[in-house]
Amino acid sequence: MLTLSVLFEILSLSTEEYDRGIKFRHYRAMDSLEEYILVDQDQIRIEQYARQANHTWTLRDHQTVEEELKITSIGVSLPLSRIYDRVELPPAA
Repeated sequence: MLTLSVLFEILSLSTEEYDRGIKFRHYRAMDSLEEYILVDQDQIRIEQYARQANHTWTLRDHQTVEEELKITSIGVSLPLSRIYDRVELPPAA
């Protein structure tokens, strides 16, 4: 049986809907999964879903390089500036 505490998905136009919908529904059924993190590759945005004690999920929406992604399930903290350091983002519309 697969045991995961945290799972990352890098979003793309072709898979974003599936990653947010059916795939996340399957992941929520995994008792070991504590955090589901969606990383946007076209803009600075990381959506962090965390399982609560009552089995609901909360969302933290990170949208600036000044923020820090705190992954409590594994005791890691990463600044978004480091995550997006070498990512070439498309120009803002």
